[in-house]
Amino acid sequence: MTTQEFTTTTNNDINVLSSYKRLFTDPNFLGAFGRNPLDERITTIFITLGISAKVKGYRFLREAVKLVKDDPCRIDNLTDNIYAVIAANNGTKISNVERSIGYAILISYNSGKLRRLNDLFGTVVFQENEKPSASEFIALIAEKLHYENL
Repeated sequence: MTTQEFTTTTNNDINVLSSYKRLFTDPNFLGAFGRNPLDERITTIFITLGISAKVKGYRFLREAVKLVKDDPCRIDNLTDNIYAVIAANNGTKISNVERSIGYAILISYNSGKLRRLNDLFGTVVFQENEKPSASEFIALIAEKLHYENL
């Protein structure tokens, strides 16, 4: 290896290492892996509440939370303002979106992990025997994210 080849290789390695350092230390740097703090926080909340990525409706629920976080007025008409948009984006029916989101919330309720919402908010949001509606659940998570400035 010549001196010029060695210098070029070393500089490339330094650039790569610099990018990796920014990826893991700078929260605003999306880097090659496309890290997004909002998506990461939603995932953390869902896992805490017992809603894993394999649950039917997980992806739709994530989209719904993002839509309401971006525009809280959407929660007023869930079917037209949220379910219809998600259905159009995913090439499915509104009823499928509604059913899938309801199922994801039901999974959390049946597992008993929905009570962790109380811990998340630091107050009693729901009693143990209360199951939130889809609009209540979506609005609560979106509001939590709003207050966390994500």
